Amino acid sequence: MAGPAVIAGSVLIVLHAVAFSGRVSTQNADLLSLWLPTHCFLGTSLRAGHIPAWNPYAMGGVPFAADPQSGWMNLPAMLLYSVLPCGAALNAFVVLQPILAGLGVYWFCRGEGASRVAATFGGVALGVGLAGSSVVLALPFSAAFAWTALTLAAASRLLRARTWAARLAWLGLTALAWGQLAAAHPSTGFVLGSLAIVAYLVARIVSDREHRGTAALLAALLLLAVPLVNLAWLLPRLEYLPRTNIALGYDRMEALARAYSHGLPAVSPLPGRAVRPTEPLRHVASPGEYLGAVALALSFAGWRTKHRAVVIGFAVFGVLCYVLSLQAVAEWGAAHFRHVRLLGVWLREPARFALGIPIAVAVLGAFGVEGWRAARSWRDRAALVAPAVAVWLCLPLAFGADFGNLGLFAAGVLAAAVLLVAVSFRPWFVWALPVLLASELVANGLATQAHQLSDTPANQRALRPLYQLADLDVRTGDVLRPGAIALALQRTNGDARFVSIDPGGWDPRGLHVHQAARSWPLLAMNQSMILGVPSAQGYDATQERRYWTFLRKVDPRVIKYNAADLEHPASLALNALDVGWIVAPAADPPSGAARPVVREGSWALYRIAAPPLASLNEGATMGQPVSSARLGPQRLRMVTGPTTGGLLVIRDVFDPNWHATVDGHPAPVVPVDGLVQGVRLGPGRHTVVLAYDDPSIGEGLLASLLVLLGLFGTSLVLWLRGRSRRVGQSAPHANGDPDRDEAP
Repeated sequence: MAGPAVIAGSVLIVLHAVAFSGRVSTQNADLLSLWLPTHCFLGTSLRAGHIPAWNPYAMGGVPFAADPQSGWMNLPAMLLYSVLPCGAALNAFVVLQPILAGLGVYWFCRGEGASRVAATFGGVALGVGLAGSSVVLALPFSAAFAWTALTLAAASRLLRARTWAARLAWLGLTALAWGQLAAAHPSTGFVLGSLAIVAYLVARIVSDREHRGTAALLAALLLLAVPLVNLAWLLPRLEYLPRTNIALGYDRMEALARAYSHGLPAVSPLPGRAVRPTEPLRHVASPGEYLGAVALALSFAGWRTKHRAVVIGFAVFGVLCYVLSLQAVAEWGAAHFRHVRLLGVWLREPARFALGIPIAVAVLGAFGVEGWRAARSWRDRAALVAPAVAVWLCLPLAFGADFGNLGLFAAGVLAAAVLLVAVSFRPWFVWALPVLLASELVANGLATQAHQLSDTPANQRALRPLYQLADLDVRTGDVLRPGAIALALQRTNGDARFVSIDPGGWDPRGLHVHQAARSWPLLAMNQSMILGVPSAQGYDATQERRYWTFLRKVDPRVIKYNAADLEHPASLALNALDVGWIVAPAADPPSGAARPVVREGSWALYRIAAPPLASLNEGATMGQPVSSARLGPQRLRMVTGPTTGGLLVIRDVFDPNWHATVDGHPAPVVPVDGLVQGVRLGPGRHTVVLAYDDPSIGEGLLASLLVLLGLFGTSLVLWLRGRSRRVGQSAPHANGDPDRDEAP
């Protein structure tokens, strides 16, 4: 247990403020405004025994479990947020990912036959390196690192299993882990992780001459099993995505955004942010995404070991990630493939593909330890480290002005040189290699937190080290504590929706990026999902296409594809979405008719006249009020007075999974004005019940359960048969066979 203990303990030292003091950072805009409220809503619902298929608290109502980023079937998110308070769950989730990433690399290397020291070295490189960088706050990427490593570990056991009982069991576990990679980050993170897994599978198939056919068969079965095992995650998303903005593709979304804003510039043109050829060399700089001098020194040292094929596979993976992240390559791709929707995952932000380099370095460094131990001459050792010296030492020194502080790297180079020489004379010194690496990465992680971004002059922040982790100065509990405006909205019992308006602080990325404590009362960080109060706005990459289009047409302005905020209180939008409350600057009321109700800091909650949630259109007359009551997050009942018949309009965003009954009889739900819902009524009094039901959720759960039961059940049967056969074969020997000659 020493290796796993070093990995987990080092991560906890680096993230002690997160793990033990409940602190997080506003450095990553999504942590508090997307993942905290989204996973909190998920966990709160599951704790109450309810699968949240519909989210009534954001964007006028929107499908939830089918959203790729909702956390549904993300097993760590579901577990942590179901058993822990939301704040503690967020902190635990942040800390858990680098620990899982490090342990995953450890188990993978052990599965490939590496020593415990080498496996610990690789686990420390990825886990502690991740913990000391700001990537740990980008939860989709940190979780993608974790599940990439865990999937590799399971795949290694799958290919090395020698009985079909073991193979089927590992096939199910590997497919399940690969599905969790999709649940962690269904776009770039999934692509990066899948590239690493495929690189490993190909390397093993090519190198295993004795069992090549079996390895190829197992890889094919794995590719077939991955979608089948994960139908619980996959089916709801496949059913929902065609009617979302994401189905348009990133290029089409930007074109439409420009058209709706009357030609204003796009927020996210393709290609997005890419990197210069020298930028990945910033891995030698601290504070930042520092990988450790000793890990970099051994990153080219594993090619002469028995693991050569796997080393080559991960080297190819690392080079591919580097090439795909380059500005010139991204521009070439945008010129030729910008209209290919699947490639939008790459072109939206090619720089993200450089995040595959730390995964490659961690694995290569682990096998580099084995290569250094196996070297028999100084000439061999010089050949092992020469490429690392050229790439990680000479080039950073040549471009030193771009790479920040190289002090820790210089100290690490000196310590690594001394220790590697010591290992050459006394091989048992090899245990100190992961200790040295852990010391380097812990020092980097603690240094990066001491160097606060808030203390850096604005004109120098662009020069800060790559992925610097800083500003862990926000307590999660403080974010979750409702203020005066939030409490006032909770007391309304959801009689109308609210919106947040701040024209003076408008940001095309969305209002959620204003995350200083003074902006919390604006409630623009999806707090509605935590408070349980309905909002007409939100922040999510996946939105109902009707809503996404409507918001941009009624309030034309420059806005990013995943933002859903109003810059101006357009009356058409307020009426259509049943808005009766506005949070806005106290010094700048949204309109003359808005009545201030409560003030908190520089913000105020205003009451405006709101249309009823449901109203009846009789002929040319619109607006006969209807008694309505929400019976839960996915159920609504309305009672009409005497009517000659007409269209009952419900100001919830239309979705085909809403079903209606009129006086107990099924009735169709139709879109009204291209946005909200309607039910046609005949003469008389009526009771109308609307309920949301997404059958793909249950179908996916059942399908995944049956596939897993089939795999693990067959594995168990085969194991029992094999065990019975072995017992039967050994029984005569144990009991003494009278027909067998006794040994002399």
